Amino acid sequence: ASDGGGIDSALSGASVVNISNSSISGNVAQGDGGGIFNDFTGMMTLTNSTVSGNSSLSGGGTFTSGDLRVLGGSTVSGNTASDEGGGIFSFASLPAKLVVTNSTISGNTAVDNGGGISAFDGHTEITGSLITGNQTQSNGGGSEGEIQLTGRSAAFSASSSDLFAVNRSAMSPRPR
Repeated sequence: ASDGGGIDSALSGASVVNISNSSISGNVAQGDGGGIFNDFTGMMTLTNSTVSGNSSLSGGGTFTSGDLRVLGGSTVSGNTASDEGGGIFSFASLPAKLVVTNSTISGNTAVDNGGGISAFDGHTEITGSLITGNQTQSNGGGSEGEIQLTGRSAAFSASSSDLFAVNRSAMSPRPR
């Protein structure tokens, strides 16, 4: 697939996509969103679901340019991006949001930036979640193992119950 190896919301024409108690695994996209591609017009919600073992250029697990909510026991793990956003790549302008609540982002890899999450613009909100074991492989500047935020209107909030542990960047090979 070009974009959205597992699910491409742009092709479905749906503006609201709800995925519950599901597994999106082992997909490949030549473009963005190895597991899931969420179009800018869409609002997608993952609940108690797993996105794992997918690969693409950006957003190995999930690429979103719209609203994405990863909720209630969901896991994004073991995904790979040959550019950025191993687990999730959010390329969304405000007021679009990436919300991760009571979920796990772990063991994802990106060559350049944001092993776990790479977010450009938009609002990123993380609550009660575990972000661990993500990594980048590039020695280029700005590589972040866990989360990378860029853009003029990027906004971020996290709760005190979040745990960011053992994420690695090629720029700082020791666990952070």
